[in-house]
Amino acid sequence: LDEPTNHLDIQSVNILIQALQQFEGTFILVSHDRYLLDKVANKIWFIEDQQIKEYPGTYAEYEEWQAKRPAITVKPVAAEVKKDRPAEPSVKEVRPVTDEKNKQLKKLNQTLEKLEEDINSLEQSVKAAEDELAQEEIYSDQVKLIASDQRYKQLNGQLQAKKDEWEELAGQILELDSQ
Repeated sequence: LDEPTNHLDIQSVNILIQALQQFEGTFILVSHDRYLLDKVANKIWFIEDQQIKEYPGTYAEYEEWQAKRPAITVKPVAAEVKKDRPAEPSVKEVRPVTDEKNKQLKKLNQTLEKLEEDINSLEQSVKAAEDELAQEEIYSDQVKLIASDQRYKQLNGQLQAKKDEWEELAGQILELDSQ
């Protein structure tokens, strides 16, 4: 779970804590919420000497343990290039890719917003067509009934097509964003 309490109120946080405490499986929790960590975590992973290390205990116990430890001096890492590992791309090489990705994401998000507006508009139109079909008097005029029914079906088809397009686009955004 990555920062699960960011948008929760206190009551919701407590419900989440209860659920996590009752969960019998394994999960990884990433959070700055010390209260949540102390209530839920029973192992703490930390990075030291460029390695992931584990402390078996609660977050409060981990903090106590860290406070009692002698200060760790950071060892400077020699800037050596290993022959078996390719060099990391420079900032100049990465930036154009990131800029292009951001442009694509911005364009896709704008298209997504437009689709959402279209969907809202179509939903209102479908609702109006449903209301029209719910009127008793329309059933006395066969021509009006057929026209209203066709309009309803057409609007519903357009709405479904827009929703499908929205789902496809949202998937593209998620895929691009995760790269």
